[in-house]
Amino acid sequence: MNILFFSTKSSYSSRKVGGAEMSMRLMAETFAQSGCDVAYVTTSESRILRWDERQVNGVRVLFMPSFRNGCLSFLPLWITSKLDMLFRRLYSVRQHVQLDDVQAIYCFYQLRPLMWFLKNRTRYGYRVIMRMAGLDWLEEIAKKPWKKPLYQRSFNSVDSINYTSHGLYLLSQEKAQEISFELQPSDSFVQDIGIRLEAQEVHTQSEFLAGKLRVVVATRFSDYQKRQDILVYAVKALKDTGQISTKNFSMLLIGSGVNRTAIQQLIYDLDVQELCTIQGFMPQYELWQVLQAADVLCHPCEYEGLAKIVAESMVIGLPVIASKVPPFTDIIEQGENGYLCNNDPTSWSAALAYLMDNPESRRKVSAQARSYALEHYNPEVNARKYLREFSRVCEQT
Repeated sequence: MNILFFSTKSSYSSRKVGGAEMSMRLMAETFAQSGCDVAYVTTSESRILRWDERQVNGVRVLFMPSFRNGCLSFLPLWITSKLDMLFRRLYSVRQHVQLDDVQAIYCFYQLRPLMWFLKNRTRYGYRVIMRMAGLDWLEEIAKKPWKKPLYQRSFNSVDSINYTSHGLYLLSQEKAQEISFELQPSDSFVQDIGIRLEAQEVHTQSEFLAGKLRVVVATRFSDYQKRQDILVYAVKALKDTGQISTKNFSMLLIGSGVNRTAIQQLIYDLDVQELCTIQGFMPQYELWQVLQAADVLCHPCEYEGLAKIVAESMVIGLPVIASKVPPFTDIIEQGENGYLCNNDPTSWSAALAYLMDNPESRRKVSAQARSYALEHYNPEVNARKYLREFSRVCEQT
């Protein structure tokens, strides 16, 4: 099968990217290893306005030039965006990829490229499969209501929507109904690729000690989705009751984002700065080292696609506490392969206190979380499932 992946941001560059972009790369490379002809188009970091190309693990990676990153990056964003639009119309993807040979295009829901692919679909005969890994589109509509009909028309025009979890599918339908958004594509399926299993070392369960807890939170500081604030309040409650101190507790919050300053201020306002530390974005290999040294990963959020950090923690056997929201309610069985919490400080402080005093529960969850992850997050197995879905979509008339 001939497949074209497209995302303006990707882990093929040195820029900071999230789990969604890392999953796209893993999909592309696993598909290539399965015998597919795979190209991946993304944005170049070069200041020289030209297309570049290189082979990476069997994938033909094409880097689009960008005025935003290039020699005119000093100009306002709206100007470089307009120049990028013009440049890509003149020297577009079709100049560098034989679209006549492409059977499927896999992309996010970025409106401009998605609409371009849909506009040219009949001409080239490919299928457009859109990845739905979150609800950023909903937040974009809230900020810019004029985009609602554009998203609605595009979502309902794609050949299939790939939801990364069943919980996200249900949540998308629910949120769409709340804003009278007709989300009725002709086809959809639920599947995700998993994570690179070979890069993960098993957590040392013997290091789980009673009366001691090293907590890690590794996710972006978002003002609408992530809830690091709940954890900070939970830490404050535990401190006030004398259950934790610097001798037996620490929490490291890793990430960047618009809400980081507000969370830092909250930490100072609640006088828990000796217990809570914020650190910026870190490379993957450094993050794995931090996870190996932790006792638990906490992931508080209002909703989630499928947090890659949760899967990575489970596969090394690091216990996870996650908000009781989709898709974690489908993945985590309370007290068996992880822990679930309501989104309030009382629930989170109770969970942290319980784990501090019950290392045996952590050891049990550690082993069962790893078994679950190895069964469900194997990229080779999931790639075969993906390709069956891609073939089915491409065969539709």
